[in-house]
Amino acid sequence: MKGFAHSIRYLCILICFASCVSADRAVYDAFLVSGDYEGARNRLEADKKSLYAGTDAVLYNLDSGMLAHFAGDYGASNERLSEAEKLMEYYYAKSVVQTVGSFILNDSLVDYAGEDYEDIYTNLFMALNYIQLHKSDDAFVEIRRFDNKLKLLSAKYEQAIFEANNQTERQLKEDGLSAYSPYSSYSPYAGANGQSEFHNSAFARYISLLLYRSEGRSDSALIDKKYAESAFRMQRPLYPFPIPQALDEEFRIPEGKARVNVLCFTGLSPAKREEVLRIPNPYGGLWFKIALPVMEMRPSKIAYAEIEAVGKSGKKTYGKLELLESIENIAEDTFRRKQALIYAKTFARALSKSITSSAVSAAVGAQDEGDGNMESLAAFIELLSGIFMEASERADTRSSRCFPANVWAGGLNVEPGVYTVNVSCYDKNGRLVYSGTKKDMGVTGSSLALAEFVCMR
Repeated sequence: MKGFAHSIRYLCILICFASCVSADRAVYDAFLVSGDYEGARNRLEADKKSLYAGTDAVLYNLDSGMLAHFAGDYGASNERLSEAEKLMEYYYAKSVVQTVGSFILNDSLVDYAGEDYEDIYTNLFMALNYIQLHKSDDAFVEIRRFDNKLKLLSAKYEQAIFEANNQTERQLKEDGLSAYSPYSSYSPYAGANGQSEFHNSAFARYISLLLYRSEGRSDSALIDKKYAESAFRMQRPLYPFPIPQALDEEFRIPEGKARVNVLCFTGLSPAKREEVLRIPNPYGGLWFKIALPVMEMRPSKIAYAEIEAVGKSGKKTYGKLELLESIENIAEDTFRRKQALIYAKTFARALSKSITSSAVSAAVGAQDEGDGNMESLAAFIELLSGIFMEASERADTRSSRCFPANVWAGGLNVEPGVYTVNVSCYDKNGRLVYSGTKKDMGVTGSSLALAEFVCMR
């Protein structure tokens, strides 16, 4: 009885622990929408201890690094994003080694290893940092790292999904419950294999194109142009918009003119929310609770954008920006690779809890058949276990809230000189949503002049 009392106390502690809720990061959306990235950085540092748990080191470094980039502190951004990348690599490798054991522990209680889109776009934003720091060689390195990650992404979860399903199938077979396969009719991921559409990024290819063109390596730049166009043609669900004319315009710079390029990041990347499924418990009693994270889009107001370059003489040159990449589409798509694994792990964890609960309840009930007190205790333990399973099963809804949803790109051919570059973003009704200015931009034919703007609305 003493041991059972200890178990009950332990269950109560776990229930209380599982019921704790992390701080709400949505408060930072107001800073992002207002464009106060330095204010967001200051608030983040002030609230660091309450906002991030000990398992959120990746999340902290991603948020801090992205905010530093938008605030124009490119060196600090690279420090944070580089640290985030190292931690993501470490935690992913650790999870592979501990695959089977990790099925028992709720994902929200382990070190956050980042989403795949966060990992790969970290390298692209580091490349942009290096461009602004005039370190093109380092920018190329980051693009190559991005490419390597993209090549490995397709097979990233296949083995883990296989292991998780096998573990569950073995347990169900041993108990004569094979009909309760993790991919039964109750599963929204029946037949899922961790595959997705994304294998080529127009954004990455565009950055590489600009770097090669600025170095006079036109052949390499043309190869990147073809790859960028292929991203649109071969991945239509991810690129449901026209191929930007800017890809051709980068090779149509008149003699004696220079090119000023513009990137504009708009909207907020998807956030995760919890979705709960109920599956009949094969061991009787309460149903399984399956808590799964799902991506939820946060639609941007921006429908189109225009650019203007104003020279020292007052001469103005006008153009437009075109949608180059939907980070939100790619975030949703790459997350789909992981959903089959998340479901398999969650099912295995719920099954393990159910087995343990049933075993403890049965052991108590068998202590003394006919003893009403023991029967009541067994029923109480079963109830307490059910409460614990309900409270402790929570989806891991962590993700960075500081990535943009979309990338717009374009450029203007101008006389070499110093310019003020203006960007205006409009909604579908033609109302001005955002305007931004970059002053004193030196534009020459021998170097890359790249202006960045951010409107997370």
